[in-house]
Amino acid sequence: MYSLLIVASVATTATASENTSQYWQNYLASRNANSDLIDVNKYELDGLIPPNFSYAGYQTGATPLPQNIDPSYKVFNILDFGAIANDNVSDKPAFQRMAKAVSEYVKNGTNGAVFYVPKGRYIINSDSDNQLIDKKDKQQITHHQTIRIIGSNIVIKGDGTDKTILVMKDHLFPESESKMWSTPYLVQVGGDKSKFKTATTTKVVKDAIRGSSFDVYVADASTFNVGDYVELEGNISNQERIKEAIEPYKFERNKQGKPLWAALAANLRKLEKHRIIAINDNRMTFDVPIAHNIIAQDTWTVSKINPAANIGIQDLSFEGAWNGDFIHHKNAIHDSGYSFLRLSLAVDSWIKT
Repeated sequence: MYSLLIVASVATTATASENTSQYWQNYLASRNANSDLIDVNKYELDGLIPPNFSYAGYQTGATPLPQNIDPSYKVFNILDFGAIANDNVSDKPAFQRMAKAVSEYVKNGTNGAVFYVPKGRYIINSDSDNQLIDKKDKQQITHHQTIRIIGSNIVIKGDGTDKTILVMKDHLFPESESKMWSTPYLVQVGGDKSKFKTATTTKVVKDAIRGSSFDVYVADASTFNVGDYVELEGNISNQERIKEAIEPYKFERNKQGKPLWAALAANLRKLEKHRIIAINDNRMTFDVPIAHNIIAQDTWTVSKINPAANIGIQDLSFEGAWNGDFIHHKNAIHDSGYSFLRLSLAVDSWIKT
C-alpha cells in the first residue's frame, strides 16, 4: 500500500523577531552597547539568557589549531618500546613504558615530544592485563591499570583515524564496586594532579554579574602575575542560592525528608579556569568573562594553578568492546568500566581527526 502526501504552500509574512528565538532576542537585549558583555542595568537574574560561547576553544577561539607539529619535538615510536601491531596480543606494557619516557622527557617544561603510534591495531587492555591487577589494591586500580601521559607540549599521533587503532578489549576495574563511577580512565593525558592547585590564593571581595566583566576584585593580588592560570572557586552554603542554582530541578529526598545529595544540598561548589592578562592594584583581568554570578558574601577565592598546555591527540582512533544494552547504575561495568580517554588539567589543547 502506498500513501500520497499532498503539501499545500501558503504564502505568509513574518517579522524578523517572529522568526528569531526568544533566547537570542534576550541575549541581544542584554548586551552592553559597546561590547559583547552583559549590561548590568539590563540584566535580569531570572532571565533566560544563553551563555556567550564566543571565547570557547583553543586559545579562546582566537587562533586556529596547529596544522603542523613543531619540528623540534622529539619523536618517540611505540615500536621501539616493544609494541607489535596486529598480533592480537596486548601492548599495554609498551604503552606504559613509552608514556613514562615521554612524561619524563617533557618534565622540565621546555622540551616537546611526539607520542607516535604507526599504523595498525594495538590492544591496550585485555584479560591478560586484568589478571595482573589485584582488585583489592587501590594503588594498582588507580595507577597500574592506566596509561598516564603527563606534561605539556605533547602530541599523541597515529597515521590516520582509519589506520592507527587503539583497542580496549576488556573493561577496567573500579576503585569500589559500590561507587559505580569510580573506574579510572584507561588513557589519562594532561596535567599533574599533585601539582595542579597551589597554595597561592586570595579572597574575592566584590560582587559581579556573570558575563558582565573580565575583572574580579580580590583582597591581595601581590602574589599573582600576568600570565598566571587561576581557578576561580565559589562555595555557596546559602540555601536560597543553592535552590536558585538547580531550578527547575529539586533535590530527591529519602523517607526522613533529607536530600539524597547531602553534600550538594549543604554546599554548592562552582569552578572556573582563567588566565590573568592584567593586574591593577587588586583588580585582576581575565582572558574571558566570568561565567558565574559572584556574591562576595559567599566564599569565593582565586588560586593559582599549574595546568599542562599544548597537548594534541590526532590521527588515530579508539575502539572499545562494549556490546550489551546499557543500563544506568546496573554496576560499575555499565557506568564506567569502559572509560577510555581523559584529557584533563590542560589548556590550549585539542583532539582532532
